Amino acid sequence: MHHKPLVYLREIDFTDLSYYKSKKYGISRAIYQYVGFTDEGLTKRTAKWNNKKTKFLRGLMKMYKFKNRSELNNFLLKHTIVLKEFDIKKEARKFESTMISINMQEDAKNKHIICLNER
Repeated sequence: MHHKPLVYLREIDFTDLSYYKSKKYGISRAIYQYVGFTDEGLTKRTAKWNNKKTKFLRGLMKMYKFKNRSELNNFLLKHTIVLKEFDIKKEARKFESTMISINMQEDAKNKHIICLNER
């Protein structure tokens, strides 16, 4: 199945996370953001992203006691919005790059935003 190229934002707000859970699961009390590109659909792209063995994803699995990756995928999809669809892959990649740059600038000046693109 062919999908239109799109750029998405995955955002999970942990600013209200308790200090105890923050320390226990290694998740900062902040807003985690990830800007991405896909031309294969959000479900497939989320599954690929989910397979990365990052500290953040391991923390989510433990904190929410997800039984499997499918539950984690559903959680991640609920926290994902499409920023823009494109007709041309090159345009989507350019927009993604711009949005990642903006996201990293926000991370640098705002201690409550963590850009996952650079980690």
